[in-house]
Amino acid sequence: MKTNKKIWVILILTLVLAAQVFAQSGTTPEGFLWQIEGSGVTITDYRGTSRELTIPAEINGRPVRTMGDEAFSSRRLTRVSIPSSVTYIGSSAFAFNQLTSVTIPNSVTAIASGAFYENQLNSVNISSSVISIGNWAFSENQLTSITIGANVEMANGAFDNGFAAYYNSQGRRAGTYTWSGTAWTRQ
Repeated sequence: MKTNKKIWVILILTLVLAAQVFAQSGTTPEGFLWQIEGSGVTITDYRGTSRELTIPAEINGRPVRTMGDEAFSSRRLTRVSIPSSVTYIGSSAFAFNQLTSVTIPNSVTAIASGAFYENQLNSVNISSSVISIGNWAFSENQLTSITIGANVEMANGAFDNGFAAYYNSQGRRAGTYTWSGTAWTRQ
């Protein structure tokens, strides 16, 4: 009798743990795969079909804080709206798409390597809350306008056409930088 009781206890505990794991991740009707990390949510993948996305600010009653590594990579996206709840954009999160412009919300503090690699970005607005940008984050785009805050730490290859070197030569000052086809200037 005691053996059967132990088996039932183990079975119940296993089911409780499985339910807890299941409640920690899921998929929204729009196709966003997510998991709870700390007090927020990380979007880990996108399986929807829309090419124009508005990423939710909240999933399962928790704020969306992170765009996971490669979460939206190679999805043929043309437009994306990132909510102000996001604080981190992971490696290659939006790489290999067809985005033409993007605005980084005021809450984002870090943009990882390759986050927007190989898109069709003409302009980018990087909020003053961003303190670091990884290598290749905005490489292989057609950027002619970059609006950026002051004192951003960035890898030399974060942008094309020597932008990091020019930004550093300007004392890492905030402003809008434009590419003429041959040189950067700060407005």
